[in-house]
Amino acid sequence: RSGSFARPAKTTLQGEALLARSRRLRLAATQAEEERATVDETVLQEVEEEVVMEEEEEEAPPPPSRCEIVESELLSAISSRSEDKIDEETKAVIEQCVSELEQDGGISNPTASPVVNGRGRLL
Repeated sequence: RSGSFARPAKTTLQGEALLARSRRLRLAATQAEEERATVDETVLQEVEEEVVMEEEEEEAPPPPSRCEIVESELLSAISSRSEDKIDEETKAVIEQCVSELEQDGGISNPTASPVVNGRGRLL
């Protein structure tokens, strides 16, 4: 009878060892899955940040050209006058702006340019 008890004890130890090993493997698998999820979240967050940065770069308008700045200054100077009177300072600003715009050369072949597009601006 004592021999019959030894065999189940050995089997019980083997079973316990298998259970312990199974638990370790499940724990390792769970930890690996959690690590993958963390890595996936990190990668996803980095990709989202890159997309946002690219969208912001695409949405940013180009800086105004020198001609656009001069046109704006000219329009501001013209609109700041009262009635038909222009003071000397405003007149000097207008003349400087017109001179710079004339030196730029304007639009070559304006009748064929898509910039004009059938519309004009009176400065």
